[in-house]
Parts: sequence; C-alpha cells; structure tokens
Amino acid sequence: MARRRTMTAFGRITEIWRYPISSMGGERLDGTELAQGGIPGDRIWGIIDRRDGTVAAPEKRKHWRPLPNLVARLKGDRPEIGLDGSWIDAGSSLAGELVSAFLDFPAALHPHARFGSEARDHIAPRYQRADIHIVTSASMNRLAGLLEDPSQVDPGGSGPTS
Repeated sequence: MARRRTMTAFGRITEIWRYPISSMGGERLDGTELAQGGIPGDRIWGIIDRRDGTVAAPEKRKHWRPLPNLVARLKGDRPEIGLDGSWIDAGSSLAGELVSAFLDFPAALHPHARFGSEARDHIAPRYQRADIHIVTSASMNRLAGLLEDPSQVDPGGSGPTS
C-alpha cells in the first residue's frame, strides 16, 4: 500500500518579478507560468562593456553598479528599457546609446545564447543561472537590519539583488 505524503505550507508568494535583461531592474508580474528554465522571458538578454567585451556584473565591478536602476520589461518576446515613462526596444541603437550614456562608457545589449553555446550577435551568460530564486521576507528584513540606511533594501524591481 502506497504511503501518502502530507505537504506542509511554509510560506506564501507575495510578489513575482521578471528581469528580461540580466543585471537591470525588472517588472512585477501579477502571475506567470513556470516552464523548464524558469519564468518565460527572464534574463534573456545581457549587457557588455564594448571596450573589452566583459559582461555586466554589478555585484563585482563598480562601473556596473548603476545598472539595476534602469528598468526592463518584456513586450512580446523582446525586452524594452524604460526611462522617464518611455519604453525603447532593447535591440535598437537608441537603447545602446541610452545604456552607454547612463553608465558613462560604451555598452551594448545582446540576447543571451543558451548556456554553453554561441550564436552570432548573442552573448553567453556570465554564469549558469538558476531557474528561479525565492527571497524570503525574513532575509530582506535581516539585510535591512545590517545596513545604515535600511531604505536601500528594495524587495522588488530595481534593488541591487536584481
């Protein structure tokens, strides 16, 4: 006779976020499907420094740190960058100019190639990503308690964890 397992609830989901462009702020979703690879449209593009080809890493390199303050959303199957209420297709030359001006060095946006593969005009992600991240309110509260200015902790879209 098969033994039936009982599941115990340990929390609830209060926010769902998608980040179409890795290292940038993202968009809050009312709901989503989960598929192999996580949330559809999440971290499907990336940004490189055109001077040396390095991929954005705000947590490691100081010149990338402003990047999470730019916001991206998914429009159809393409990311857009938002600034002052306007949205610009991430593949347009204007988007590259906007990101370059915002960062104060030449940058370019490109779709990600699948991890471990290469494609023309695509960039490889800088890490093998996890399909989904769960951040608890307890961890966010703990982080806020460690900072001089707890308002720096943004549980959603544009904080340093995006």
